[in-house]
Amino acid sequence: MRDRRRVRIKSGVAYALATLAPVSYCVHVSSSAQELASAVALASVIAAAAFGYGFGVWYLPVSGERPGFELVATPLLVCLLAPFAGASVFLILGALTAQAGSQDGFLWVAPMAIAMTMAYFSVAWPIVLGTFVAAGVAMARLARRGPN
Repeated sequence: MRDRRRVRIKSGVAYALATLAPVSYCVHVSSSAQELASAVALASVIAAAAFGYGFGVWYLPVSGERPGFELVATPLLVCLLAPFAGASVFLILGALTAQAGSQDGFLWVAPMAIAMTMAYFSVAWPIVLGTFVAAGVAMARLARRGPN
């Protein structure tokens, strides 16, 4: 149980750090208000830590069988879900504060979050690729020498 929690924490930290570099770059090159870009970046890093922690159990052996496909799936899922979740949280909070009486703002959360995620990948894809490959390799090495 202790090893399970330790692996989950290491996974959460690894993917939060892997997300921190690309979102920091996006904030740096952003032409929009720095406060808005920083809020989306912070939400994305927190989401990456949460997804990394949640998917961290995939690095542990199940019934004596070491992970295989999970070593590729985890970085890919965290890489895709973290910026989308960060943008969604930001847009939902914006819809709540801007239009307290209207529900129309919520209809645009998913399409706008997808557009923001695509913009994120179009700007920072080399950094995303490098950091998530590094995090995935580090976690795969941890899984290979982890508890059996």
